[in-house]
Amino acid sequence: ARECDAAFQAIKPVHVNGSSHLQPKRLRKLIKKEEQEEMNHTWTLRTYHFIKKYFKKFRGMPGAQIPPGHDWYFVFWTTFGTFVSILLLTGLNEVFKRISYSSNQSKLEGGYILVLLNSMAALAAMLFSSSSSPLVQPRNVLFGHLISAVVAISISYLSGNGGGRAYLPQWVATPLAPAVSTMIMAKTGLLHPPACAAAVIFLAGDPLVRNMGWLFIVIPVTFDCVVI
Repeated sequence: ARECDAAFQAIKPVHVNGSSHLQPKRLRKLIKKEEQEEMNHTWTLRTYHFIKKYFKKFRGMPGAQIPPGHDWYFVFWTTFGTFVSILLLTGLNEVFKRISYSSNQSKLEGGYILVLLNSMAALAAMLFSSSSSPLVQPRNVLFGHLISAVVAISISYLSGNGGGRAYLPQWVATPLAPAVSTMIMAKTGLLHPPACAAAVIFLAGDPLVRNMGWLFIVIPVTFDCVVI
């Protein structure tokens, strides 16, 4: 009512020297103010609905229920299996450090062949916590890692690995490798998420890893998959 009264007063004619005139400046200011308030109100509603919709996604798909916690039997064997499998790889990695090539006998920087691949931790956790998932079946684990390793090594040559000409900067080659690997794995039905980590580890990891070249496919990739 106050705004309507203000609008009425704005367009109410005033008499100057016997003639009536409108007040257009005051009316324009009022309209502009109302438009600004409406715009602010609209943005506030949009922001509110966006935040509300975003946090609703934490519930999962519509109608989906939050999965309950597992019993202690499941928790124990999941913990035990993850620990033992990764312990086996770290132990073998330590053995290779001690008995493998010295820095003068091997072209590998650091003087030993790497055994422990970081993506194996994600694989072990998925394998022992959701062994029935199609993403962690043996064919997906092995061939998914092989695809990612081949793609990563191939793309590394485009980024100047091995002293060649760099066609791609390192920061472009690194995300390109898991993207291409995911495309191939999805198309062939061999999707395995931890395998993408292996591609990133090779391209963005320590020089010890990149210097392995095609040996990276044999060890640690294939070796670790077989052990797990």
